[in-house]
Amino acid sequence: MATQEQKRVESFKSLSALQAIETWLCDDCRHGERNYLITAIQRDRRIELDDDEIAYVIQNAMENGIDAPTVFDHLLTVGEGFQPGAVRRLPAR
Repeated sequence: MATQEQKRVESFKSLSALQAIETWLCDDCRHGERNYLITAIQRDRRIELDDDEIAYVIQNAMENGIDAPTVFDHLLTVGEGFQPGAVRRLPAR
């Protein structure tokens, strides 16, 4: 029998990238769950960032009140050559 936590983690496997970003931004996920959310985000092959870069972009969004669709658009437009220090604020909608 699966525990509540196992069911929650299993549900992350079916999330789209946008849904994973929304879940993370709601800040109701635990640190260990973020790896599952990153995996869901990276399933969208258009997103070329690595784990740390994705975490940086989402943390930046949380600090600046940026919504999930804007974060998703940003993740789609940045790629190779991403420099975390260069992105201070994501464009607001």
